[in-house]
Amino acid sequence: MYWGVYLLAALVAAVILMQYSLYRRARRVEGQEAPDTSVLDGIAGRNSRKLYYFYARHCRPCKAMGPTIERLRKEHPNLIKLDVAEAPDIARQFGIVATPTFVLVEAGRIRRVRLGSMSQRELLAMLLDPE
Repeated sequence: MYWGVYLLAALVAAVILMQYSLYRRARRVEGQEAPDTSVLDGIAGRNSRKLYYFYARHCRPCKAMGPTIERLRKEHPNLIKLDVAEAPDIARQFGIVATPTFVLVEAGRIRRVRLGSMSQRELLAMLLDPE
């Protein structure tokens, strides 16, 4: 009789646990040494503070963020955009589990990992503000 309610509760709990597991897994890499990305960095390689944006072409939140990312990349060469399908080894080395994901690297160490979309204000804070 109440099996529908129990099923719905189980599904909601499973989604919450999955999200929490992704969050914990992403946060585990914070503080670790960043992989060598000198081949991909281009002119951003001179900057000790880099923000990597991992995205996928099929990801709707990634598509929505596209114009903001492109606008910011013109002024901030330390914002590095990486497609997980084109750079799967780098994504794996950074521990990317979902898109979009932002990884802040400072002085060769992963300082912060952020899953999901971000506003332009939040992106600028990660690009410019020392934590």
